[in-house]
Amino acid sequence: MAELKERGNAFFKEGKMQEAIEAYTQALAESKGTENEAPISSNLSLASFKIGKMEAALSHAEHCLSLRPTWSKAHHRKAEALFELESFEDARSAYITAKDLEPSNRDLALAIAACDEALKGGPLFKQLLPGREIALPGSAQGQMRMIHEAAVKMQNFIYLVGDAR
Repeated sequence: MAELKERGNAFFKEGKMQEAIEAYTQALAESKGTENEAPISSNLSLASFKIGKMEAALSHAEHCLSLRPTWSKAHHRKAEALFELESFEDARSAYITAKDLEPSNRDLALAIAACDEALKGGPLFKQLLPGREIALPGSAQGQMRMIHEAAVKMQNFIYLVGDAR
């Protein structure tokens, strides 16, 4: 099970989300009833999110929450999926729970504000992190990889602005 999880992590870091999902799914089957079941469900949620499978991301996040109801990351995963599914009220609630569990996390406060704007029908601002949301290491080669690595080291952010309506 640990080997499958590590294989999933390696695929994830390479940007090979489908392979990561397959490895995590096998690891999850072998981890039933163990302390690794929640983190693997969380990883499955994130990998599903990355390829736009929001219903699966939400399902894995909810499974993770059923195992670890006080884990901020699980609430965060749920909120991210709900937000993308345009369930802004539920996303806001999940972000608030995550923030209550992890008060020092500034990203959660920004996410709550984004939900508030979405609920009002105002513009949305989305922060993208190189290597996390965009420019995944497995997708960059040559000069693009060097640019990606420099952006990650410099902690540069890219912001998208959109209309919630």
